[in-house]
Amino acid sequence: MRMFLIAFVALFLTGCAGMDAAMDYSGTEAIHFDSGDATWRIFDKPTEGKLMITPTMGEAMTEGMLSGLTFGAADTDIPKSTYQSAVVAWLARTGRKCTVTDGYKLIKPQWEFKYACQPNGGAP
Repeated sequence: MRMFLIAFVALFLTGCAGMDAAMDYSGTEAIHFDSGDATWRIFDKPTEGKLMITPTMGEAMTEGMLSGLTFGAADTDIPKSTYQSAVVAWLARTGRKCTVTDGYKLIKPQWEFKYACQPNGGAP
């Protein structure tokens, strides 16, 4: 029982950390961006060299509903590589010459990616 409680608290705190990081984008405008066969919402912070990316609200709700209907048995996670490909396409579209340096899940289905731009890559 004690191990269960410790695991629950650790999971809860991890979720809180992800939520705090996602809230860092609360004042950032969502930009809809089509990449591949998906539409993404991108919250870009060029001055900080980072952005948050998430599927559209409809896609995120569909993903959550499928996971709920299968009691979590269905793997509905979008692979990191899919998110990263969209981020690379977004950075290219803005005219910046940037390289993605890091990427991690904040909270499902929101990911944060950090990037470094060439000095003349500029912000949009």
